[in-house]
Amino acid sequence: MHSLRLKGLAALALVSALGLASCGKAPDEDEAKAAAPAYTPQQAAAVRGAADKGDAAAQLKVGRMYATGDGAPQDTTEAVTWYRKAAEQGLAEAQFTLGDVLQTGTGVEGSTDLAAKEFQKAAAQGHVEAMKRLGKILENRHDFAGAGAYYEKAAEKGDPHAQYHLATMYDLGFTFDASDLVAVGLGEKRTEFLPNKSRAVYWYRKAAEQGWCDHADTVSVYYRTGEGVKKDPVEAYKWALVAASAPPPDYISDKTIQMRQGVVETVVMDAKNVLNAAQEAEGERLAREQIARVKCVVTTAGYL
Repeated sequence: MHSLRLKGLAALALVSALGLASCGKAPDEDEAKAAAPAYTPQQAAAVRGAADKGDAAAQLKVGRMYATGDGAPQDTTEAVTWYRKAAEQGLAEAQFTLGDVLQTGTGVEGSTDLAAKEFQKAAAQGHVEAMKRLGKILENRHDFAGAGAYYEKAAEKGDPHAQYHLATMYDLGFTFDASDLVAVGLGEKRTEFLPNKSRAVYWYRKAAEQGWCDHADTVSVYYRTGEGVKKDPVEAYKWALVAASAPPPDYISDKTIQMRQGVVETVVMDAKNVLNAAQEAEGERLAREQIARVKCVVTTAGYL
């Protein structure tokens, strides 16, 4: 135990010395976007005029005006009316927004089935958030193959959250249990999603390359062990250092933070201990380059 603690301290010192440690806390996953400027009466009137003439983008804006009370009296029911007008014209963002309020029951009676239909329309036009919502709906219904298909579509469009979630599905595999077999007998669809370590490493890495580092340490382990990918000790060390550079979110307990740090510190030292001096220097260089490109962030999921 004492030896492991020394290893952990050495790993932290190494990351700090290399200039790889990030400063401060990671941003909240749901960090509020900057509020849009308030509509002036003239601007609101112009948008409403365009919406009344059938402009779908303007109709969506009017819906949001009613939803927020910015440029129109706040009225979530009226907002849905305008979202629907725009969605019926085939505007993908309006279809997604209509699906969102149907899913949450905001200004309209909630219906996941109706929400899914709107998300499907938006997803068919390449709307990434709609793809992810569909993936989650299908996952909740234990249609894991269907969920994986939508996550993969979003992942292929470069969404790091979808890439990470898809990687987790490939890493763990998702199957159904006896209780689900009863549902199958009642005609409900249940499908499996089989594990594939090679695809898991691929998508974990894709997400980490964009700064979604919940499993950057897992990428390191797989490169070190050769599970799902060709062994590469330099890449293993690089991703271990990248994982160690990520600050914790604000809302994680100190005990949980310490537990993860202990795991990551061990991953760093395990990767480092098999390298010669040249390999170590190369891994450090690659880690610096990665962190210079994008800040490494670990979300709540990385602490579970």
